[in-house]
Amino acid sequence: MGIFKVETIGDSDVAVCGLPEPNKNHAVRMARFASSCLDDMSILIKRLEVSIGPGTADLALRVGLHSGPTIAGVLRGEKARFQLYGDTVNTASRMEASSESNRIQASQKTAELIVEARKGHWLTARKDLVNAKGKGLLHTFWLNPKVSKNNDSGVSSVEDLETEHSVDSNNNDESKID
Repeated sequence: MGIFKVETIGDSDVAVCGLPEPNKNHAVRMARFASSCLDDMSILIKRLEVSIGPGTADLALRVGLHSGPTIAGVLRGEKARFQLYGDTVNTASRMEASSESNRIQASQKTAELIVEARKGHWLTARKDLVNAKGKGLLHTFWLNPKVSKNNDSGVSSVEDLETEHSVDSNNNDESKID
């Protein structure tokens, strides 16, 4: 799918599309990959529940997507490794942390790319603003690549993204306290 798993931090996997070679369709590819991961997790949980027990059904996956430029490098030392840095990585982490079990949350930037790729029907505006640590109040979207194009609840244009979430920018500053 053109997805590269970069690293695992705690219980989170960091993956990227569009590196080292840019990929114009990276947001759509990553959305499909995320959906596939949720499907695979659901199948795995059902199998594990049979062998391990009913509490296994409580396991879940949370996914967050954000798009933008990033910095990459190799950390040297005892365990040299490739790592990504920058605001894009931090925002993607906030999307995952503020997502919900078995859902894909996309940032406004990723949502814009999904709409530009004519896949706006995959998006549903999240009703509440997300208070992301260090980022403030963010407009985000639930993403479901399985939704058919006939669905009327999706977003049809970038302008729709902006009008669905008009908020006073003064509210943003007070939520940036770590």
